[in-house]
Amino acid sequence: MKKGKILIVEDNLIVGESLQQTLEDNEYNVPGIVLSGEEALKETEGIKPDLILMDIKLKGEMDGITAAEKIYSHFDIPVIYLTAYSSNSLLDRVKLTGSYGYILKPFKEKELIFNIEMALYKHRMEKSLKESEERLNLALSETGLWDWNIETGMIYFSRVYHTMIGYEPDEIPPFYDMWKNLIHPREIEKFENIINEILNNKKELYEIEYRIKTKTGEWKWILSRGKVVERNEKNNPLRMVGTHTDIAEKKKKEEENKKIEERIRFIQRHESLGKMAGGIAHG
Repeated sequence: MKKGKILIVEDNLIVGESLQQTLEDNEYNVPGIVLSGEEALKETEGIKPDLILMDIKLKGEMDGITAAEKIYSHFDIPVIYLTAYSSNSLLDRVKLTGSYGYILKPFKEKELIFNIEMALYKHRMEKSLKESEERLNLALSETGLWDWNIETGMIYFSRVYHTMIGYEPDEIPPFYDMWKNLIHPREIEKFENIINEILNNKKELYEIEYRIKTKTGEWKWILSRGKVVERNEKNNPLRMVGTHTDIAEKKKKEEENKKIEERIRFIQRHESLGKMAGGIAHG
């Protein structure tokens, strides 16, 4: 199984073919060798390599550093530079491109393969981190956050926490009592029982659904989650953080399904009574 697809950008064809042989001997796929920066951009768009080995001095008007900048910004593909030059001005330009490696010619096979494997690994990790951050940002864009200082009673409420229930950011006073006062009277006891269990070290975290009053006076269902994140030397909780998620649509669908089920049971019950009455009449 091939380890990855590597494009070689090298204006010395003999060096390029030697690189290709080395890479293929180490189970990498080399779809081609190009001689200029302009060709590198065109080939990159077409074949989407996993990594590019880029000579700095190339044929044409575009050198390897300029080509690498365009490739990384447009395609997010890691580049390792290959060069016989090591001037300070050249190194400064290389640093600004976010290079994944810089190898001086002539190089050894082990050095080349090590740099390639490290560059591919680093890029995979960066891509994974970026995707995780994107998922987190999406989740946070729909979730209200809170951070409660248990000793002072003060709470930080995020922007989404406010807007979820119709308030402007920072419009809700940042106190625990204010949070509690917004909870529906039918759910407040359940909520307080859970908080007391946490304060008495019977729970570390909680998850509960309850209604909360919006600015217009309506009641909205939310899913509240919280966890103790800081304790004192006596193991008493000092700080909790958590989230509020809007589950109004979920509750609405649950209520609709409940009504459908009740209607089905009603019809089935009357059908049974009808059959029973018919049997009695025929008897």
